[in-house]
Amino acid sequence: MSKHPKTLLKAYRLFLTSLPDEEILTAEISASDIQKSKEFHKFLQEGKSFYIAGKLLGLDKHIAKKMFAEFEKKRAGLPLLCDHPSEYPRITYCFSLILDGANDSELQEKCT
Repeated sequence: MSKHPKTLLKAYRLFLTSLPDEEILTAEISASDIQKSKEFHKFLQEGKSFYIAGKLLGLDKHIAKKMFAEFEKKRAGLPLLCDHPSEYPRITYCFSLILDGANDSELQEKCT
């Protein structure tokens, strides 16, 4: 796991956007953080409390709470943007295309 707990939050946000693991790794996220994000997500989908899920994975309770907030946003269909969207301009650009109603061929042309 990374030394900074917010890196895990960033990993979870990227995971929720359905970005492939290889792409997440290029954002200086460790494989361990990706795995913890997936496990946390699985626990939430099973109906476990974010507090219990975080405790089982050894996460800081404040980070677990923020991750749960991202889970709730995803479930509600709200946009998931990183704290600093300019860190991931390609992701932000592609996400904005989706919100504007771009079709699959447009996304493949502009985002690959």
